[in-house]
Amino acid sequence: MPLKVNAAVTRRTCRPRRPPSRPPAHPGSRRSASADCFVRRCCALRWSLWGVMGCCYYAFMTWIPGLLVARGLTLTKSFGFTIAIYGAQVPGYFSAAWTNDRIGRRNVIALYLALGAAGALFLSQVQTPTGLLWASVMLSFALNGVYSGLYSYTPELFPTAVRATAQGIATATSRVGAMVSPILVGALYPALGFGGVFAATMVLLATGGATVLLVGPRTNGITLS
Repeated sequence: MPLKVNAAVTRRTCRPRRPPSRPPAHPGSRRSASADCFVRRCCALRWSLWGVMGCCYYAFMTWIPGLLVARGLTLTKSFGFTIAIYGAQVPGYFSAAWTNDRIGRRNVIALYLALGAAGALFLSQVQTPTGLLWASVMLSFALNGVYSGLYSYTPELFPTAVRATAQGIATATSRVGAMVSPILVGALYPALGFGGVFAATMVLLATGGATVLLVGPRTNGITLS
């Protein structure tokens, strides 16, 4: 249709149709754009989510072989379990990616956080090797599903002027959690034990899921600024 309109205008006026003019952009200052990363109401949501995920994910992946040995598994068997746990990451990513546009990024994150909390609770209670394996696979699957949603959701919470900066700050927050959490697990394990460590993980994930549903804005189907 636009091609037909252009051709008709050219025949009648002997001049090609001019494209509609756009209003000039008025970018804000660099300082005000950067400040927007910190004053928007989703700032605390973003930081808490990425911090929780960095803490839970890297603590789990770093310590799970040693924790399985402490639970009574042989070193060889614990590494076999670890391979299965890492293998669960792939379907976790893809399943969340498939549902991101179907039920919305916010709902995907909350759903996989709830699934991860259930896996952590299950992991804190089971005693058998089979139960440990399935609970660990469930937790690994869910944590990676959350990341799939987060990488889509976080940039949508901020306008174009600060989107890259905001995403960078969020990722840095996750790295802080990744550095601190393995140390915390090593310090808390003697007092809390295997079950206590994963009970704490369950509380963090459940709190994150509730926060997303209560505070996080819906972004699917909405034009970004």
